[in-house]
Amino acid sequence: MVAERNIDNVHILPFQPYEDISHVFSLGDASLVISKPGTGSASVPSKTWSIMSASRPVLANFDENELKSILEDNSCGIFTKAGDKEEFKKSILTLYLNRELCKEYGKNGRQFVLNNLTREVGTQKYVDVIKSVVKD
Repeated sequence: MVAERNIDNVHILPFQPYEDISHVFSLGDASLVISKPGTGSASVPSKTWSIMSASRPVLANFDENELKSILEDNSCGIFTKAGDKEEFKKSILTLYLNRELCKEYGKNGRQFVLNNLTREVGTQKYVDVIKSVVKD
């Protein structure tokens, strides 16, 4: 489609090695997390965390689940229902037309990861659970 329509602001790259993933997600202004309706209700794709780690906002067109609340409660992206093409298009335009909001969402996503998903935070959660079980 890019070639057929002679679109010059879209670049299609081949799959990149896993060790380059943080660089890949930092290349764009925002990244997409999408699914067909009915296929994503029980999952949050792991690339969501890579996108947020790269300080980029998430544009999700996905089945409603935890992903929606993470994005909305932490102001780190825009969630639209899977298959709703018009709302998804609006979400893209919202970030395109509001560069400061785009940067703010990216910064908030990075902070979410630092506060909730680092090895240290995960380890501390395990320690806390174990301590609560073996209380005197």
